[in-house]
Amino acid sequence: MIGNTELLVSFGGMALKNTQVNTGGLGNHTAPGQIKQLANSAIHCVNVSPIKEDMAPELNANWLAIRPSTDTALMMALAHTLVDESLVDKAFINKYTLGYDVFECHLLGLDDDIVKDAKWAAHICGITENEIKALARKMASSRTLITISWSLQRAEHGEQPWWMAMVLATMLGDIGKVGGGINYGMGCVHNAGFDGRQPINFSIGSLPQEKIL
Repeated sequence: MIGNTELLVSFGGMALKNTQVNTGGLGNHTAPGQIKQLANSAIHCVNVSPIKEDMAPELNANWLAIRPSTDTALMMALAHTLVDESLVDKAFINKYTLGYDVFECHLLGLDDDIVKDAKWAAHICGITENEIKALARKMASSRTLITISWSLQRAEHGEQPWWMAMVLATMLGDIGKVGGGINYGMGCVHNAGFDGRQPINFSIGSLPQEKIL
């Protein structure tokens, strides 16, 4: 990320209290050090969350304090801006996806007469149209990594922001590029994604267990 990512947009933030979760605990808390490396890089961070502390203060993130559970509306408005301003990576869409035309039809309100634009989402999310449009343009002009926290899924209709985040990343065309694309629950699980972690080379002590025949 430090060498390739230009913009990190975190829906639900990346709270340090939720990083490196591991059954039985862990012996090396590397996340704070990695956050400091991120803070010293040129990556611009955006924290989309009602809680400012959901992203470490040293990252000096741009905080978009949207209303809880309105992430999908914001993502759709970002997507609408990409369409409206011809910022969609159509080559990626055409090569790697199916069904985009159905989604865009809904996005533009052709099936329900509701255009999911920045004006529509601003009222729902509690931020301004200009903030939404500016973020969409920044995402389109940068190598962007979208992250989405597990917490967004822990709500009614919680599958929708997870689906929409993938659609948004697809429209940007950064999936498969180093430092870009999408990551679900980045840093939450200690066993995944922490470079340099080595498994122990001996068996952990345990009590004998009865064999079930």
